[in-house]
Amino acid sequence: SFTFHSNAFRIKAGANIAIHNDEYFIYPDLALALAISGNQIILFGGWTGDLQKNNFRSLSTYNPFIARRIHVMNSQYNDYFGGLKGNVSFIQYELKGGYKQTKDMALFQATNTLPIGFDVLYDDVNLIYALGNIVVHPVKNVEIGLMITKNFYDPATQAKAWYLPDLEGNARIQYKTMGDRLQVALETYYMDKFPTLGAFGETGESNTLLDVNVQADFFITKKFGVFAHLNNLANIQHRRWLDYPGIGLNVIGGLQVRF
Repeated sequence: SFTFHSNAFRIKAGANIAIHNDEYFIYPDLALALAISGNQIILFGGWTGDLQKNNFRSLSTYNPFIARRIHVMNSQYNDYFGGLKGNVSFIQYELKGGYKQTKDMALFQATNTLPIGFDVLYDDVNLIYALGNIVVHPVKNVEIGLMITKNFYDPATQAKAWYLPDLEGNARIQYKTMGDRLQVALETYYMDKFPTLGAFGETGESNTLLDVNVQADFFITKKFGVFAHLNNLANIQHRRWLDYPGIGLNVIGGLQVRF
């Protein structure tokens, strides 16, 4: 890729090259950033594409309950995006929207086996998305972050984008002290309802996820520390995957070592 830049703009022109089964795929990697007002307001846009190589490991990382025998296909996508970003005083922000075309996106359907597993369905999906991200440092050692993502799926064959959330949000407040040796954080994660598909074609909706966590990490030395995390204070057993409820209120603690 080639990059051209000055104080007012930055242009990137290149390509992503992928190889699968001795077949070559070439995708664009284009980006433009224009400083409207220094680092305070930056207008950006681009067009990127790539071949997402799926395998059992990557699919089971996303869905731990997929069936042992599944048909694996790669996904191809083109992402056209644009937005604004910048730094204003103690605020860092990014507003981004785009249109993403994906060929053979992985969706999921429950099986009629016991225990329930999931088959992988592939469909061509057009996606319109919008996201906002803001990080604020109101006072020393305090960081507040907020991120919201909204997706609008349009599958070519399936009625809906099964098991893919269309609204997610994350908020975090973090405080550091004692030379960053002690870190305390309050974090909230939200996922809206999403469509589900059963083994015999029955459809439904998941429940809503509201996950509130408190975390404390303390390093006694530069390399040795302890931590305690209190998770899911709302005690909502969200069913991310059909018939597999999540863990309710729980506490995790232990030791951590830096190398």
